[in-house]
Amino acid sequence: MRKIYQYSCELSVRAPHPALRQSNEIHMESMLERRIPGYGKVDCLPMWFYFYMTPIRDPLTLTQHSDGDVEIHPGTNRFIGRSIRGDAPWAPARIICIDNPWMHRLEGIRNEELIGCREFEYTQKTDFYSNQDLYEWTHGGYAPTGDDWLEMPERWASEQLGDWGGVLILHNGNQHYINKQAKHTIKVNVSKHTGLMSACRKLFRKLENRMEDPNV
Repeated sequence: MRKIYQYSCELSVRAPHPALRQSNEIHMESMLERRIPGYGKVDCLPMWFYFYMTPIRDPLTLTQHSDGDVEIHPGTNRFIGRSIRGDAPWAPARIICIDNPWMHRLEGIRNEELIGCREFEYTQKTDFYSNQDLYEWTHGGYAPTGDDWLEMPERWASEQLGDWGGVLILHNGNQHYINKQAKHTIKVNVSKHTGLMSACRKLFRKLENRMEDPNV
């Protein structure tokens, strides 16, 4: 049995983030394409655009592992998408600590407050999903996710953008799409910007302008 501590807090949604090893452009690029068991390959760019446009409501999750390392999961795509705006809002979050109480005072995380501590059978990260009791006590209980979260952002983009879509071209030539079936596309190449973050921001702002006025 392992002690699991849970805290409420607020997290500054910005990248890079001083407390999170994941909040850099190398990790961002690795997150653009995911393979989901039983589902297949997913382009995450529509998720980023959706969360760029939509305020974070359900708490993000920070996990403090036994060695003190802190990572964000679940909520990485929400964090990335909203951080692209660049205004660093404070969003609701929870901290899940394995074995030890919250050990840090870190910039970008504030108002930590202990909610509770319980013991669970825990050996690896997947136990947060396979152990139903643990799942419900942690993020399954406070940040529910719809069954269609993999497809919903692309449908939403299609409804909002109509005939317009976006294409992000990476340094290696790989392309990622928003509203893939669109008749007209706005293309942004990362190689012509200072980095992935600035390229995404440029693309998303152009698409946002199209949503406000299709004739722009």
